[in-house]
Amino acid sequence: MDRATRAAIGEAGFPLVLLLAALAVVLSFGRIGLIPLLSRGERQVGVVRLYEPEAGFGLVVRESDGGEVFFHRSAIPRWRRGKVAAGAAVEFRSISGPYRDFVTMLRPAS
Repeated sequence: MDRATRAAIGEAGFPLVLLLAALAVVLSFGRIGLIPLLSRGERQVGVVRLYEPEAGFGLVVRESDGGEVFFHRSAIPRWRRGKVAAGAAVEFRSISGPYRDFVTMLRPAS
């Protein structure tokens, strides 16, 4: 980093660094975007049709319309991953992605 860059960051202070880091995060989400991930989608219920823990993905069938929704293991809180299996009733939130709907949060139905 050259002297001018360090001086600019020093004058603007720490908020400028945080702003640049936030911009990098937003740009790194690509086509999906950060705002849809934060909004989390509508709460729904369904049944797990397929879950491959080793591969880290699965499909949920919506109770409302019978449509399938893709999910990745990152949508399941770590302490609940052992409770998700094929045939399990689940609550989830999904949003529309560039190619299909996908789950942003999944947990066993209570």
